[in-house]
Amino acid sequence: MKNSNLVFLIIGVVFLGIMGVTNPSQDKYSRYFVTKINRECNKQGELQSVVCTWIRTIFGENIEKLVDGRTERSNLILFSVYKTQLIGQSEVTTIGVLDNFITVSKD
Repeated sequence: MKNSNLVFLIIGVVFLGIMGVTNPSQDKYSRYFVTKINRECNKQGELQSVVCTWIRTIFGENIEKLVDGRTERSNLILFSVYKTQLIGQSEVTTIGVLDNFITVSKD
């Protein structure tokens, strides 16, 4: 094996190890999702703001638990796929990789 191939192999193994170690947890996803909800609520108009205030008042600190209970995590070792059921048939799919989250679809 040439030295350059060995270097690429080592870099690849190290990168895969980093991906595995930085695969975000379900708790981290729940905190991310609640932060995203709060950000969206702060951007919206008056009616949306009233609805968001109502949700915050009713659920308070339990919003993370609510999100956690409505989320299915598929842990694929190097990354995770989170599917969160919203009201009705709506679903948000998010990929967690390298300690970050990327929303890939909103139904």
